This record gives sequence, C-alpha cells and structure tokens, in this order.
Amino acid sequence: MYSSNEDKEQLREILEQQEYQAYEQDSSRFTDRLLDVIADWLMEAFNTFFPNWEVTESNVHGLIYFIGFFGLGLLIFFLVKLSGNLSGEKERRGQGTFASSVSLEWSTDKHWREADELAAHGNLTEAARHVFLGMLLAFDEKGWVDTKAWKTNGDYHRELAGVQQEMGDAFGKLALTFDQITYGNRTMYESEYEQFRQKAFTWLDEEGGYD
Repeated sequence: MYSSNEDKEQLREILEQQEYQAYEQDSSRFTDRLLDVIADWLMEAFNTFFPNWEVTESNVHGLIYFIGFFGLGLLIFFLVKLSGNLSGEKERRGQGTFASSVSLEWSTDKHWREADELAAHGNLTEAARHVFLGMLLAFDEKGWVDTKAWKTNGDYHRELAGVQQEMGDAFGKLALTFDQITYGNRTMYESEYEQFRQKAFTWLDEEGGYD
C-alpha cells in the first residue's frame, strides 16, 4: 500500500512538472511571436519612412527592449508620484486649516495686519495664508462658520453652503489655493496675490469689512 501511494505521488509530481513546463513553453512561444510581429512592423515602418537606413533585426529587437524598459521606468515613476500625491492629499484632509492654536487665537485684524506686513516684504505666499485665516475668523464673527483647530477647509465649505450657498464655488477656489501654498510648497506671485486678497474680502467689504 505504501509503495502504491508513493508511486501515485511521484506520478502526480511528474505530471504537474510537465504541465508547468508546457505552460512555460507556450508562454515563451507567445512572447517570441509577439516580439516577432512588433519587430516586423517596426522594420517595415523604418524601411518605409527611412529607406536609406540599414536596419537589422537585432537593432529592432534592441529598440523594442529599450522602449519596454523605458516604459516600465516611466510607469514606476508615475506610480511613485501618484502615491506621493495621494499621501499628501490624505494628510491635507486630516489636518485642520488652523494648524496651530496660536493662529486661531489671533484676531481677524491681527491676521490681516500680518498679511499686509508680509506682503510689503515680498512674502506673498505667507501673506495669502494670513488673509485666508483672517477671512475665516471674519466669517466666524458673522456666524457663517464656527472655527475650530481640527476643522478642515472641507468642513468650512459645507458650513458656508448652508448659510451662503452662492459663496460655495468661490470659497472652494480660495481654499484650493490655500491648500496648495500651505501643503504643496507652491509660490504665489504678486498679481495672483492681489486677486486672492480681493476675492477674500469680497463678502466682507459689502458689509463694511476690512479695508
């Protein structure tokens, strides 16, 4: 009985090995055929558009391998880039707009005075941050939002939509710029800063806000 079971096990292993080898051979033949088709197409294309060039089959196969490795490297690069962007986006969603309690404790006017001083010294990116934070505190004073250290711009966007629906899209654009300069190391230039500042004060100026 033992010998019979052992023989069956050996036979099964042999069959599995043969099936595996056959699969490997089929895969190899398919790959070779595919490479031959691509090589023939490339050689025909070179002969058509560059008739004076002497293109050999080995040159074409080398080109195919080069394109394959280059494409693989490019794919890996984009995957790494995408992974970094997704991680950054996740970090932004989890971090409150008022990253520190100090910035939340400042008054609206203090943020705006700080923004003016930073802008005067050419630090427009940081100035825009203080403009935005001051704007949110002004919204809080009007009862449109309730500023908290843990809240994100998405939270404020939803609150504004409940009381000032027409402000939603405009606030969303300002919030996107704020996220980019705060978390994405994006530089803001003078013309863009002036537009950003003007839009931030649009709703406040109408009711006698900061001038």
